[in-house]
Amino acid sequence: MDRFDATCPVCGGPAKQAERTTGDYQDFLCPECGQFLVSGTAMESIGKFEVRERQGFLANAKRETAHSDRDPMIRDLPTH
Repeated sequence: MDRFDATCPVCGGPAKQAERTTGDYQDFLCPECGQFLVSGTAMESIGKFEVRERQGFLANAKRETAHSDRDPMIRDLPTH
C-alpha cells in the first residue's frame, strides 16, 4: 500500500496516510499512535477536539478491536 506524508489526526505529529482506501475512511500510520483508521464523518470534526480527547477516542477504538484482526477505527465522535 502506497503512503504519503501526513499529519496524525490524533497526536498532530508526522504520520503516513494511505493513498487509497476502499471505504469511507482514511488509513494512518503514526510512530506514536500506531496504525488506525478514521471514518470520513469523524475526520470532519476530529480537529475540534483537544489532543487528550482524540487520544481517548483512539484508545477506545483500540479496545474495541483488541481481540480481532481489524485495525482500530475512530468513528461516531460526540458533538462538540
